[in-house]
Amino acid sequence: MKQRIVLNIVAVFTFLSCSSNIRIAERYPADQKKIEEILKGRGKNASVKKRITYFPSGRIQSELKFYGGKKHGKYTSYYDNSVLASKGKYKNDKMEGKWTWYAINGKTDSIHHYRNGQLNGDTEFFNDGILVSKLTYKKNNLNGKFVEYHSNKKKKTVGEYLNNIPHNRWTWFDTDQKKQRIITYSSGKKHGISKVWNDEGLMVFSGEYNNDTKTDKWKWFDSREVKDSAVIYSNGK
Repeated sequence: MKQRIVLNIVAVFTFLSCSSNIRIAERYPADQKKIEEILKGRGKNASVKKRITYFPSGRIQSELKFYGGKKHGKYTSYYDNSVLASKGKYKNDKMEGKWTWYAINGKTDSIHHYRNGQLNGDTEFFNDGILVSKLTYKKNNLNGKFVEYHSNKKKKTVGEYLNNIPHNRWTWFDTDQKKQRIITYSSGKKHGISKVWNDEGLMVFSGEYNNDTKTDKWKWFDSREVKDSAVIYSNGK
């Protein structure tokens, strides 16, 4: 009998030591709770499992999980009307994987991908839930394809970045997908073919740049796309 009582006491103690308890870490001047923490364990061994922040209205502002004293796990934030504002996850105190932000109307505002706390992968921006642009990051730098869209979801701009600056061929389109302009870059400088078309889709001029300077033959065309004039450049002159 004594052994059973002892075992029961040990079981209760173990349950209490492992169970969660709540503390109010911060309050607003009017005494509403501002930050609430859910703890694992008690006393000196207590650690934060989850932190919840509140608006003065009492509605939840954010929820964040912890592990081993670090941000680790799911994170969500909300507008004061309880609409989801953002969601993502942390790994060892750093943003990781897919993070999504929302407008107050509930529609997607932007999507980002992280690795080890840095932007890494596709980033997308939206307007009223409609995709506006898509970029590619690598270790927090723009590296890779860039696409911008018209409101009719057709491509507006297609290009590429290298270490945060334009690189290689960039092409602009109108809403009917007729080309408007082509510019070729090398590490942010115009370098290579450049062409411009009018609203009817007829070429206006074409030429080449060398290190931001016009070079070789440049041709201009009339309204019927017939060559109107030509100039040969050397060092921009």
